[in-house]
Amino acid sequence: MNRYETLGASIGDRAMRFTGSWREYLPIAASNVLLTIVTLGIYRFWAAARQRRYLWSRTKVFDDTLEWTGTGKEMFLGFLVVSMVLLPFFLFIQFAFPALVARGMEAAASGLFMLFYIALIYLGGVARFRALRYRLSRSWWHGIRGGSDEPGWNYGGEYLGRHALSAMTLFIMFPWAATRLWNSRWNAMSFGPLSFRVVLDASGLKRRWAAVYLVPLAIGVVLAIVGAVGAISLLPRGQKGVFMLIFLIVIGIYLLIPIMVMHW
Repeated sequence: MNRYETLGASIGDRAMRFTGSWREYLPIAASNVLLTIVTLGIYRFWAAARQRRYLWSRTKVFDDTLEWTGTGKEMFLGFLVVSMVLLPFFLFIQFAFPALVARGMEAAASGLFMLFYIALIYLGGVARFRALRYRLSRSWWHGIRGGSDEPGWNYGGEYLGRHALSAMTLFIMFPWAATRLWNSRWNAMSFGPLSFRVVLDASGLKRRWAAVYLVPLAIGVVLAIVGAVGAISLLPRGQKGVFMLIFLIVIGIYLLIPIMVMHW
């Protein structure tokens, strides 16, 4: 048994502990929100770095706390790079696509739009991989940091393929796609010389996803029935009854569905 296994055995289930408190975090969160508003959102990168610095410093793993070494400047420059990559997509949607449609080239416009859409999904996968790699590379523990030697291009292809298969099944297979992607992402990472080994499966997510998938459909059906019956019965009662019906519909859409998503 090595040193860290001994520590884990002595600590038991509390090998990882958070030692912070809301009283410490509240001034950080409040000032971050204020500065982000004042700077029209630009400060949010420095706010994220400041937040992670606190959370990491209060997270104790075995016998030492984590350390966040990332900076807001790094994240801001990364945002600028991503913006430059996405600029051609934005210009196409704003100018090229309407121009092609106006000239009667709907087929060409639709084909290019589909290609751009596929490229965006692929780049989204690459971005998720690199975001995790960046966070690990700026997380230190006992002078050791994480990261990955993979650039993320292969993961982008897998991300695109699994989301395409999920869409073909009307997203019924999304939990399986999500867990496989989670495994692929983490299994490509390491902390120091030790690679992560992740074997997450979708067995515990089926019912949660069923709620996310089916509850909105059920709410839609119920609201349609209630709306049809209620409109007829409440209409003679004047505006008060109509407003009550609208209120119930809003509650169904903006409260029940988000609760299901949070449960997932």
